[in-house]
Amino acid sequence: MNKRFTYIRLKRGITLLEVLIALTIISISLLSTWRAVNLTTNNYSRIQENLIASIIAKNILVEISLNKGINRLDTYTCQDGLPYLCKIQTKKTPNKYLYGVDILVYKDKDLITTLSTILPYDSD
Repeated sequence: MNKRFTYIRLKRGITLLEVLIALTIISISLLSTWRAVNLTTNNYSRIQENLIASIIAKNILVEISLNKGINRLDTYTCQDGLPYLCKIQTKKTPNKYLYGVDILVYKDKDLITTLSTILPYDSD
């Protein structure tokens, strides 16, 4: 009788409860994988945005240096096709031969990056 009971139990197959537990485990693992991929994509976009903004700020700094001062460069138009807004702010320093420059790069009214440096006044 014991062998017959074991044979009947093995022949029945998987119960509905076992299927539901398996589906729950699979759905939790898929959801966590999707979340990880989503976070990675968002971080990549933010890093790429910060890199572009830093390059723009450094380009502005080079342009200021080549123009020998900021008096001829009050506003800056970012590269064509990029939705970035760049603002240049100057400030006095205790040294009368130097001035501070802050370059602020915005995208959609959100501040992305700031580059601050000290430059010498034009000797001309």
